[in-house]
Amino acid sequence: LTGTTGILWALSGIFFIYVAFLGQKQQLLYQSLEIHQNREELELTRDELAGQREALQEQSHTFKLQQFENTFFQLLQLRMKIRESIDVPINPIDRINLGYSSKDNEKRDLKGSDAFRQMSLHLLKKLRHSKQEINVVYQEFYESYQSDLGHYFRNLYRIVKFVDQSNLTLAQKYSYTSIVRAQLSNSELVLLFY
Repeated sequence: LTGTTGILWALSGIFFIYVAFLGQKQQLLYQSLEIHQNREELELTRDELAGQREALQEQSHTFKLQQFENTFFQLLQLRMKIRESIDVPINPIDRINLGYSSKDNEKRDLKGSDAFRQMSLHLLKKLRHSKQEINVVYQEFYESYQSDLGHYFRNLYRIVKFVDQSNLTLAQKYSYTSIVRAQLSNSELVLLFY
């Protein structure tokens, strides 16, 4: 009897060890399944974070472009104010050539685009009647209008340099400098050329 009881106890011990082993095996399967699900969730989280990063980069790019455009158009507005503040006196011969009547005597200065037209006509007339080199004639001309033209051209230079130094594509830079070019009158272009 003691031998049979010992065998039964040994057999029941093996049975409990086998049941415990099966429980651990099942627990390992559940942990493996949970790890697999966690990996899938991690991949989904990575994808979502990548999407959010892309959206943030897009927002950042849009914000930088808005900042650029805001500054660019403020610079253009400043250029227009500078241009409109430029004034040159009308001499009597030019008064007749420009078609001003005697009633316009109170108008002594030309402003803005009219001033640029007057200055470009003055420069072209000097160039036609001078035997000196273009550089010398322009230097004399520039010295007489330096207070107006110097400020104007420095501002125009800053606008173009601002566009050039931006992080825009070449096509975008061309587009913005074309906007600047479209704002220049023929008279301004003549002065810029010389």
